Amino acid sequence: MQGRKEVDRGYERRIANRLKAEPKVVRDYMRSISALTATTRHSYLGYVSNFIAFLEENNGISGANYKGFADIKKLDIDAYMESIKYNAKTGEEASASIRNAKLSAVNSFFEFLIDNEIITKNPCAAVKKVKEHKEKSVTYLTKDEVDGIKKAILDTPRRGGNFCDPWRFRDYAIFVLGCTTGLRNAAIREINVEDLDLENRQVTVTEKNNTTKVVYLSGETCDALEQWLTERKKILKRKNARCDAVFVSSQLKRISAVALGDVLKKYAGVNGKHITPHKMRSTCAMNLYEATGDIYMVAQQLGHKSIRNTQIYAKATKEQMRNTANLMDRIYSK
Repeated sequence: MQGRKEVDRGYERRIANRLKAEPKVVRDYMRSISALTATTRHSYLGYVSNFIAFLEENNGISGANYKGFADIKKLDIDAYMESIKYNAKTGEEASASIRNAKLSAVNSFFEFLIDNEIITKNPCAAVKKVKEHKEKSVTYLTKDEVDGIKKAILDTPRRGGNFCDPWRFRDYAIFVLGCTTGLRNAAIREINVEDLDLENRQVTVTEKNNTTKVVYLSGETCDALEQWLTERKKILKRKNARCDAVFVSSQLKRISAVALGDVLKKYAGVNGKHITPHKMRSTCAMNLYEATGDIYMVAQQLGHKSIRNTQIYAKATKEQMRNTANLMDRIYSK
């Protein structure tokens, strides 16, 4: 459970460093949202800072001029939302969830300005959230695909040599843990050695909204973790290093979100699917639902407070069944 605190302290440091270059209005705003999680505040800081940069470029309004925000209208917010429609680096359309998160940050900034009597109206009030163009589809790995990736990980040779790479046991443990528990990226990265109780086949994790819970582990998952802990101990001892995190990077520090994603990308070519940390979660959910047909069990495993969040997996399975029926039509109509 200390892993979450360590990660939060890292975000707090990044926030403090970035605020040194921000105008006073942003520093004041950040104090007003101190009750939010460190990760949310870090995201909101980036979103609001970029929004103010947009205003400076397009409206000539400086963050140092509080009164200038009173001149912002709905049309200006619409123009901003249009500007973030596409990812600046890839050119691909940004997801509705990302754009809505940015809108929420900007909205909270204007609410702060109203609360402090800097402006009287919130230009975001009439701006509608972005709707998804189509219903989300669930991409996941079948049991055979999971088995194929597990084999590929364990067959990984040492870089530049003929011996087995000890880091493969880390990759294997991450993959098996993610696919069997459905834990989120952050929860996996924040696990410390002290959080593991392999004798009782369980791990204590901190999920969204700082919710702490005990997750039970399969025998295969415990074996994978035990193997990695053995290799991890050797690696740290050779380098005379110390780290509380179960999953460490090659720098012998807690693995980052980007590094965890990179670990999985290495094995993307096995079945042609783009593997991300969230794919492990959806893999757990879909395979559990297909095996049991119990949507409530899946919701409990994923930690969903509302069954509505879990329905996407049931819908995906029904769609697959419908596609199969259509396929049979084509087969027997020939």
